[in-house]
Amino acid sequence: MTVTDPLRAGYGAAIDTLAPRNGSSVVVWQCCADSVHRAFVLTGCSRAVVSRSRELRADARRLASEARSLRRDLAAWFRVEGTVEGVPVVATWFRGWLRCDRELMERALLVVDLEEAFELGARGAIAASLQAGPLPALLTVIRACDSVTAVEVSDAVVRAS
Repeated sequence: MTVTDPLRAGYGAAIDTLAPRNGSSVVVWQCCADSVHRAFVLTGCSRAVVSRSRELRADARRLASEARSLRRDLAAWFRVEGTVEGVPVVATWFRGWLRCDRELMERALLVVDLEEAFELGARGAIAASLQAGPLPALLTVIRACDSVTAVEVSDAVVRAS
């Protein structure tokens, strides 16, 4: 007996071994062939489900990590008071946003453009930035001031970086 069903044609030898012999019932053979076919289909579906499950677990881990990082950044805050060219300036970081006077912002952007870096011992160097989180922003703002008159920092600033 030859297999003419295009769905079963790909399974070749597996189904052909089930072909009726010596007066076996064609109905029994058909049931066996159907079972083998369903097994192959379900195996393929199972592989797809396992693959998609791995993708979703990886996405969930990434999103959880990003959420933890975001919570740390939102908990961090600082306030820096100082002077730039004799002008009193203030910078604050709150809920992930840096707000500061125009003079201080221009100077801080210059510090970033000059690619300054801050050595923190075991932590290594932290590049000057106003967008990479609260600790790099704090260090950049302090470096941008001619003189610093006051600094208030939450514990979360150090933990956030």
